[in-house]
Amino acid sequence: FTNTGQMHWIKVLDLPAGRLKDKGTPIDNLRNYDSKTETYIHVASLQSISSSKVLFATKQSMVKLVDGNEFIVAKKTTAATKLAENDEVLLVYTLQGNETMVMRSAKEVFLRIACDTIPEKKKSALGVRGMKLDTNDELKNIYILSENETKSVEVKGKEIALNRLHVGNRDTKGV
Repeated sequence: FTNTGQMHWIKVLDLPAGRLKDKGTPIDNLRNYDSKTETYIHVASLQSISSSKVLFATKQSMVKLVDGNEFIVAKKTTAATKLAENDEVLLVYTLQGNETMVMRSAKEVFLRIACDTIPEKKKSALGVRGMKLDTNDELKNIYILSENETKSVEVKGKEIALNRLHVGNRDTKGV
């Protein structure tokens, strides 16, 4: 999955064979992937994706869950999600269980929500708003926390424990 909302898949049998000391083949040559405009943000096997739910989150705070079976297609490149103008995919994550998502905006506002409160949509849908953002604000980072996981980040010289943030409601302001 790339930051432009595209999904590229490559069969292992399609990879060119080489010797141990060979340099290899650029991925740009294997698919219609353009490394100048796209960045890979999630790499996984099609089997692991098809048996679970996939979480998408963008810079403009649009989030959605998609059933992994929707990505089993005949095309080798397909649109994985719909994006608004000037939006970009920040996170693609294959859900395992009861995770929570912490959204961090560029203005250092945090919101922690349970991933099971995010509605399931089709891959062609835009999604729903995850966090209300101020004007000229966008999401900077998104962190996924599994149950009883401790993770902290530094904000203005202070350590913030993400697992200690209150689990709030989706589409609220944050703290």
